[in-house]
Amino acid sequence: MLDNNQLEGTIPESLYKLRSLRQLSLDNNHIEGELSYSLGNLTNLECSR
Repeated sequence: MLDNNQLEGTIPESLYKLRSLRQLSLDNNHIEGELSYSLGNLTNLECSR
């Protein structure tokens, strides 16, 4: 969980290589740009907000 960390910019491509990632929450940050199609490679991802 990376909520409320004042992250800025785009989501790095390295995040999409975390194949065992099960949950991802980026609420209340300053993320911009589009999600990569590589998000589909995270087959274990159960919850994304």
